[in-house]
Amino acid sequence: MTKILYDENGYYGDRLKFKDVGNNIYTIVNNDEELLGHLERLRVGRWMSWCLTLETDCYLSAGCQDEVREVTRKLNAKEKVKSL
Repeated sequence: MTKILYDENGYYGDRLKFKDVGNNIYTIVNNDEELLGHLERLRVGRWMSWCLTLETDCYLSAGCQDEVREVTRKLNAKEKVKSL
């Protein structure tokens, strides 16, 4: 499993940083602070879901995809706790 840490600015792994910008949006930047995309909580059909949107001409390696997936899991767990 990919190691993801959390601080007051958001989540971060070895390759990517997920910055909380409010309104259920986390921007995704690499170690060079280049914007790659964002995670946003959107209504998909009947459910709210964390969705990945990438910038034009952006690609993610398998390791980066692992980090996105792990942060998405953590955000989903966070929402479950909030709803209790």
